[in-house]
Amino acid sequence: MALNDRYTPAQAVERTKVSLINNPHFSFMAGIMMIGNTVISEAIPTAQTDGRNVTFNPQFFMNLTDAEKRGLIYHEYGGHIMCQHLTTFGFLYKSNPKLANMACDYVVNQTIKDFNMPEFIKLPQGGLQDDRFRGMDSKQVFDILRTEDDGTDESSGDGFDSHDWEGARAVDATEQKAHAQEINQALRQSAMASKLLGHPVARDINDWLTPQIDYRQALREFAVSVCGGDDDSTYSRPRRRMLTNDIYMPTMQSNSMRSMLVAIDTSYSITNEHLRQLIPEVLGMCDAVKPEELHICYWGTQVVGHEVYTRDRQADILSTTKPASGGGTSIECVTQFMRDKHIEPTCVVVLTDGYLSGSWGEWSCPVVWVMTTDRRAPIGVNIRLTM
Repeated sequence: MALNDRYTPAQAVERTKVSLINNPHFSFMAGIMMIGNTVISEAIPTAQTDGRNVTFNPQFFMNLTDAEKRGLIYHEYGGHIMCQHLTTFGFLYKSNPKLANMACDYVVNQTIKDFNMPEFIKLPQGGLQDDRFRGMDSKQVFDILRTEDDGTDESSGDGFDSHDWEGARAVDATEQKAHAQEINQALRQSAMASKLLGHPVARDINDWLTPQIDYRQALREFAVSVCGGDDDSTYSRPRRRMLTNDIYMPTMQSNSMRSMLVAIDTSYSITNEHLRQLIPEVLGMCDAVKPEELHICYWGTQVVGHEVYTRDRQADILSTTKPASGGGTSIECVTQFMRDKHIEPTCVVVLTDGYLSGSWGEWSCPVVWVMTTDRRAPIGVNIRLTM
């Protein structure tokens, strides 16, 4: 007997959630589905989320098969909410709302198909799914869709649900950060419970929950490791990683660095919050390695801002730097700028989302990529910027 024969829409939604997490393959979602509010409303045609709350049209939900109900629940909670689509990819919505909706749906729906459990969970009719997008994230799918879009349809995109991007944007940065932490904690607790019960946890979920190195510490260690100044050993600050193995080793304490370049992507995907986090850490790196000269470049498809700070002016960076919007994302403009201006830094720090329109550039010095996404550069050191 189908759920709609026995329960109200609100009851059917809750019972569908329970039936989903009772399956060992989906038990890790238990905490995620407790986040936000569930609303039953005829004001929307099918289903909608703002990245935290989910609204269901009662008639649409009750007319689905039980497997489709589970597919819809997973689509909203295991896809848009757990992956934080509406905040992570808000910059895609600004560029093209229709394609942003489609890109996020393609990614979630491919996951549902690849469960290969059609008797238990399947897509409702109308769900966007294409095997060619397997293994891609929403930005990669978006870029492909953009090359294929003729611009004639300005609707919000096909699919069986809608996305409240404006509602997600209305949440301030503090609430967004708290929401992200809530999702991480819920996922971590549910995954731990699943493991204790002997239930499988998907590999990508395990990767997601792997503790990450503090990017601030990683940045400073990178700068010190490539410092071109005279190095002296000191036992005043032993290496902490060695101490965990009962080995007392000196830290290489560097006196100075000749030159450092910080290249900051100011395309529309980099937010003011990213800048507020990174720039103070640039000061921390300066304290650690004391560069004689610091170059800060703001770039998109070209370098749109170039600032030079001698050692005696570096403390003023926060009050004097002027980020300039770059548009687009081509790191090759930075390497070309370095050649044109004869800038030969000891090392380069790049802040970017990693979605470049060209190559990763050719570097004649060590480079560290501070990524705002999970993208990884094939050259240099990769550090994930944690908010």
